[in-house]
Amino acid sequence: MSVVLQAKPMVEALKKIQEEMRWGIGRTIGIIRVGQRPGDICMQESIVNNCRSIGIRVKSFVVEGTIIVEDFIWLITKVKKDYDICGIVFLGPVPAQMDSNVIKKIANPLKIIECMSPVNVEKVAAGE
Repeated sequence: MSVVLQAKPMVEALKKIQEEMRWGIGRTIGIIRVGQRPGDICMQESIVNNCRSIGIRVKSFVVEGTIIVEDFIWLITKVKKDYDICGIVFLGPVPAQMDSNVIKKIANPLKIIECMSPVNVEKVAAGE
């Protein structure tokens, strides 16, 4: 099954981050990419180029799909606690050995640019 990635929500989030940067809030986007799928690599390059063009820095974290659960959780925790990173983009499939719900709960819902954490999904359903 294919998933169509919509760029508009990400572009809007990046514009918001750019505006916040004017006020000294936020500085960097964190990209966590799992694996070497060409589409994910292309999306990462596009995000990096677009961010740089509007003055947003990017920190990329690339891991293989064989990463162990504890290491992936450690990485997500490290990125979410990084003060410089004000937004996180996840690219690639969740490694098969992991429960995607656990990973979504670990990430800070305020930093997830795609806005699809369990907390944010509940807010959408509640009309917030």
